[in-house]
Amino acid sequence: DMIVLDRQSSQEIRHALKTLVEDTERQQKVMQGLMEANQCLRNVVRLEQGRASQQEQRANDLENVVKNIKAKICQLEDETIAKACQQQNEVKKLQKEQQASQEKYQQQQERLQEQEEIIARLQKALSRVGREEQQRLSTQNKMFCQFCKRAPKSLLDQ
Repeated sequence: DMIVLDRQSSQEIRHALKTLVEDTERQQKVMQGLMEANQCLRNVVRLEQGRASQQEQRANDLENVVKNIKAKICQLEDETIAKACQQQNEVKKLQKEQQASQEKYQQQQERLQEQEEIIARLQKALSRVGREEQQRLSTQNKMFCQFCKRAPKSLLDQ
């Protein structure tokens, strides 16, 4: 059951085996390189997925911050509008009070003017009465003097 090969066939088989072994080794090296490259790619993918996850978390956090800021802005706008309305109401109230005060001042001015007119009339009347009283006293004194001249000079008459 033995097969005898000639020298050339034997060399060809050895050469074929050697080529096959070399090809197999090369394929194993290529496979090993591919497996290492695959492992590197998997590591890169994991890193990128981690980064993507971090970026997504950061984006979510920023969205929450933006939502909070928008809510705060809306709250501040509402507070500002409320304050503006309150101030506007206060201004209207103050304007009404000012108008009432001006009307009251006008009434007081009119009363004062009336009182000044009354005082002026009373002063004129008082002056007239004063003159009349002086005239009366003067007349009374003249009459008294005339009466005294006609009167008897005795002690008992006096």
